[in-house]
Amino acid sequence: MSQLLINDEWLWSRGGAGLPRLIEFWEGLRVGVLKAHKWLVHRMQARWKSLKAPSLSLMFAKQHERAHPDANCEEWTFSWWDEDQAIAGYTSYRLLGQSDAWYCWGLWRPDAPLLHITEFEIPRRSDPMIAKASALWAEYTCDSPFEQWSLGNETYAVELEDPQDALGLAYGNAVPIASDLEWYADGEIEFIVDGYQQSGVLLGAIETLGGTIEISEIRAARTHRWTAEATLPQAVSGKVVAHLGPRLPFKFPTGDVLDLVLTVDGWVTQ
Repeated sequence: MSQLLINDEWLWSRGGAGLPRLIEFWEGLRVGVLKAHKWLVHRMQARWKSLKAPSLSLMFAKQHERAHPDANCEEWTFSWWDEDQAIAGYTSYRLLGQSDAWYCWGLWRPDAPLLHITEFEIPRRSDPMIAKASALWAEYTCDSPFEQWSLGNETYAVELEDPQDALGLAYGNAVPIASDLEWYADGEIEFIVDGYQQSGVLLGAIETLGGTIEISEIRAARTHRWTAEATLPQAVSGKVVAHLGPRLPFKFPTGDVLDLVLTVDGWVTQ
């Protein structure tokens, strides 16, 4: 306090030349303290809010997005659809035990054959998110946990005029395709049995003999589940009884069937 009085007297003895600077200094200090107080209150309120309603994504460790070494069965699925039913698709990748994997991929468009891919003999690689088999390369890449995934493949798809054929021998015209798709989250994860699901959007391109199929941002969803059991039930929720719209069926070596049908809210089973 005495030092401030001495400085104040010195300023006045100098004809008040330094007084405006002193006033400016104290005003700046006052404003700074007020801003710091507001920031602290904001942080405390934000912290209290997060404690009351934590983000489920933050509750899950980032490594949960990737493969779990101790899981006997683990699966990732991605589905996408246009609300006007101009295009829709689905892909799943399932790890079985410590040595095998299954890969499925399908694309539906009106007035076009169903593009259908299944591969059930995929040897496990050191990076389990890369699937390589005869004439097949596919990869699921987590670019940012709970925010962004990349889905790519280069392989042959079977053209099916009748979706029902997918439940039989799935014979059709084999055509080369290459897809590069990006999935982005637009919501928090939601817990489901054995894992979680999350809504988002999908965009990208699919190269075919007939040209490039461009997909600009459409609705999408994904699931990720794992278990110590030998298998997992199908991830698609919702069910319809009599549906005559678009279908995308898959049949698995176990005899199980995933018969997807398209609604305005995405794929469901029948």
